Amino acid sequence: MARPNIFDLLFQISETSSIKEEVGQELNIREDPITAFLHILKKQPCAAKQKNENGFTPLHWACHNGLPFEVVDALLQVWPEAVKEKDYSYFFTPLHCACRYGASCKVVAAVLEVWPEAAKEKDGVG
Repeated sequence: MARPNIFDLLFQISETSSIKEEVGQELNIREDPITAFLHILKKQPCAAKQKNENGFTPLHWACHNGLPFEVVDALLQVWPEAVKEKDYSYFFTPLHCACRYGASCKVVAAVLEVWPEAAKEKDGVG
């Protein structure tokens, strides 16, 4: 059996979250993608260190796509140093992604709690 791709699970969470917001109700799906993601992360914590073709870690992706706090929190617990990783194109840290793409204040605060100096980091555009 092939190992699930962590980014595929994050995408499913993103899609499910946006549908829930639009419809305004809980969806009945066979497997909750957040539960699946948390299960995979618990079994394979090294999955938090994967990078996609743009150099995004799962933490970047979660911050960029406004995923729920519990996803970001789980990623921070497994690999707190992810807050210091930068992508390949614009040298964004997860904090840059969170701020630029409208993550919740709770997510921004969690990233800053792990690495307060992130607020001083410059990205590729300044």
